[in-house]
Amino acid sequence: MSRLVAHLWVPGFYAVAECMLSWQPKDASVVVTRGRQVLDASPGAKTRGIEPGMPVSGARLMCPEVIEVGYDPGRYDELADRLWEACAGYSPAVEPLDQHEAFIDLVGGPDVPGVLGRLSRDVEAVVGVRPVFGVACCKLVARVASGVLEEARPVLIRALCDKTPGASCRRRRSHPQGEGHRSYFAMSLAEGLLGNFVATGKEMEFLAPMPVGVLWIIDRGVIERLLRLGVRTVGEARAMGRSALVDVLGEAGYAVYECSLGIDRSKVAPVYPKKAATFRKAFGGELTDAAVLAEAVKDGAAFIERELKARAAMARRWCLEFELAGGAGRVACERRLAKPPELYGGIAAIYRNLLRKALVQPGPAAQRGPARRGLCGPVEAVSLTATDLVSVAAALQVDMFDPHMATSPARAIHAVAGRVREKFGAKGLFPASLLECDRGDRLLLAWEGGLYHEEGKQVDSGCGATIPAPGEVLLETEMASGALHC
Repeated sequence: MSRLVAHLWVPGFYAVAECMLSWQPKDASVVVTRGRQVLDASPGAKTRGIEPGMPVSGARLMCPEVIEVGYDPGRYDELADRLWEACAGYSPAVEPLDQHEAFIDLVGGPDVPGVLGRLSRDVEAVVGVRPVFGVACCKLVARVASGVLEEARPVLIRALCDKTPGASCRRRRSHPQGEGHRSYFAMSLAEGLLGNFVATGKEMEFLAPMPVGVLWIIDRGVIERLLRLGVRTVGEARAMGRSALVDVLGEAGYAVYECSLGIDRSKVAPVYPKKAATFRKAFGGELTDAAVLAEAVKDGAAFIERELKARAAMARRWCLEFELAGGAGRVACERRLAKPPELYGGIAAIYRNLLRKALVQPGPAAQRGPARRGLCGPVEAVSLTATDLVSVAAALQVDMFDPHMATSPARAIHAVAGRVREKFGAKGLFPASLLECDRGDRLLLAWEGGLYHEEGKQVDSGCGATIPAPGEVLLETEMASGALHC
């Protein structure tokens, strides 16, 4: 089965996401700015002539009533997660490059256009924008084919005009959004689906007219060096030959030559679907007792803790969800934590806080009111989920007595100390500060104390000597006379 990689790109993701998060109408003029430039613009702003990359001052001149929002990557994390989770339902491996683009591993089934068509509709349901796809046998060519790289877009437009008899390139260029957006980027794989499909074996032909800047996996300094040499297109770089590229660029020449052939050996990293630890308990009826509910959450937290310990993993996203009786909906609480759960009181404490939050937050829209808030209604089932799992192997060390076990450093040291005391007695271990100081140690302590301690402060080392005042010389005769001794 042949390998296919799709590159999915959501044009205008940040501006559309900002409209959704701030409850702005779709035709509102919203721009997301980073520094003094426009990072993204909503469809309403683009109709006023505002385009990504232009200065913010120019956007204000074109549209004085434009709504400016500073770029905050954390603001769009949740929407991006929903987007990639939707993609994970169609592929065993989804690798995001950014919040608005990702690689999707397609196993090469017979109905790839149909799969991408359904995925396109699901993505549009999440973010309100239809995505653009680039499909090829490797990640390098797929990303170029999607049109996300500005350097590749003019070549894609010319190729589209050549493949469409009687098409007007000028008309297509003038409609970057709306219906013209479909023809702006490429031909259709299926009805309503946007994207380019690069057939296997046609990679060199596809990349040849592209500027060398589309070789995005090559270091930018290498690309600039090729431009200084007068190499403008990928086809010209391939025509130089591998030997000439290696002579000019060194080891980077091998990578440039392979890329010019459309070869990219990297695989799609399975970042999504994310692994998760899940616990669910159904009560077999309508539960209204808060104490029983708290006990079920406690049992679930203990189960999640055992699962994470067995996997040597730590979760960054914790979710508690309740299914209300009679199909009345769900109440869910979620928390994202970047640090280990021990710093927040443990997993049980995290879920207790989520339960406390669920008891006071508003319930489903159909049941909101003075008599129906949070979990005042009966509950049929409760679910606990820990996702965004990351390995904690780096924070673990091997037990010297049980090499096959991994545990935390503090726990390992405590266990070793207990075994040493059992074998050599209670005095087998003692603090290093109780060791007798020799003359060299005493001199070093006195010198360090004079550097780092204030005047008149005692050296906390067992010596009990007074530190001399700044500028006062501690004579060797005073040290040798026994003034400093333990």
